[in-house]
Amino acid sequence: LAEQGVTPDSRQALQVAAVQGRLLGLPSGIESLKRLAQNYPDEPDNYLALASALNLAGEESEAMTAVDRAAALDPQDVRPLRVRAQILIGQGRLDEARPVLDEAEKRYRELGFEAGVAEILEVQGYLKFEEKRYEEAAADYRHATEAFREAGLPIRALGDVQSVADMNLKLWRLDEAEGGYRKTLEGLREAGHYSQIVDTLSGLGALLLRQRKMEEAEATLKEADEEATKLGNEQLRAAPL
Repeated sequence: LAEQGVTPDSRQALQVAAVQGRLLGLPSGIESLKRLAQNYPDEPDNYLALASALNLAGEESEAMTAVDRAAALDPQDVRPLRVRAQILIGQGRLDEARPVLDEAEKRYRELGFEAGVAEILEVQGYLKFEEKRYEEAAADYRHATEAFREAGLPIRALGDVQSVADMNLKLWRLDEAEGGYRKTLEGLREAGHYSQIVDTLSGLGALLLRQRKMEEAEATLKEADEEATKLGNEQLRAAPL
């Protein structure tokens, strides 16, 4: 970027640094997002990206502040509701998250925005997972899968195929879980979408351990470790925010 005349505080440089930090789990990702929000304070997307990163880092209070800023900038934007619900769920405030999700789903359906509906179904599945209602969570993830496919987002749909597999693993439906993990891996590899493969391989490895397939489990978890190492390569570092 420097060779192209891009300064460290430019939008492009900060976005790349944020992606690097996110993929590699470095604090620099959050710092870059904070600088993006500071340099471009009128853009809700910057605050939403910052809120999501802070939430993943366990900084829920600061994440909620970023969500509030995004919502204030554009009261018609439904996305802050989704992120707010995710933060509330992470805090264990499930009863507070439910009406937020209901409002978000209602508004997305009124707008006819299928991808938005799918995202809310996904978070509803997460809420039910936290409540250990695995059967109902799986149903929400299945509905999210269908909605993402209808919205033309096959990679997002694969993420929920894996989530269904995760729920089947919790329910000890091992054959169904294995089928879901392998279908997810096949789709991700075909699409060249490697950043999600580590999580999928880890889930498959856990399943194989339950099945007492020790050699295959060891090979699968080793592959997960190798894929995790690849997350630092230049192609993934340059992925869009």
